[in-house]
Amino acid sequence: MIPNTIIDMKLTGARIRQLVMEAGYDVKTIQRLLHLSCPQPVYRWFKGQVLPTVDHLLALSRLLGVHMEELLVCDSGRMSREDLCSARLNAYCSRIWRMAA
Repeated sequence: MIPNTIIDMKLTGARIRQLVMEAGYDVKTIQRLLHLSCPQPVYRWFKGQVLPTVDHLLALSRLLGVHMEELLVCDSGRMSREDLCSARLNAYCSRIWRMAA
């Protein structure tokens, strides 16, 4: 089972902003590509006020060429990236073993 993790919204917003800017996109372009009616959601993501929906995370990840989870930053005091990957792999293996049994 994957332990509960807490997403650091401020760092996640900064990460999304960094990746968007490094890819050469601006807020208006992201708004247009994600079919958002206004740019405010993008600004809220960048500020860490809200997280993108799963649909928008997927679209952003494809647009930026990264995995969805690379857009999210976990609270470092709770779980490291390596711990999260290990927990995910263990959970995946457990499901496979149960299906095969």
